Amino acid sequence: MSDIKIAYLEIKKKVTFLSDRYDYLNASEREELDMLNQQYKSLSVELTKEDEEWVDDKFADWYMEYITLETIGNIKPGEGD
Repeated sequence: MSDIKIAYLEIKKKVTFLSDRYDYLNASEREELDMLNQQYKSLSVELTKEDEEWVDDKFADWYMEYITLETIGNIKPGEGD
């Protein structure tokens, strides 16, 4: 398994997580996001088509769980519940 595609997948997850919270990030977190975006772009040119497909499949699995947890975490019970 390629170290590049694993690194690319992990960076893609972090970029997604931070981008979803962009309005709430402090200056250092925004700098981190900028740096991660640069790494993400530079790694993307090194991936093969098969690597991209693998990353897309793994990311889709992660994203389904991520968005489910985000949704559940943001549901607030009504008053008196």
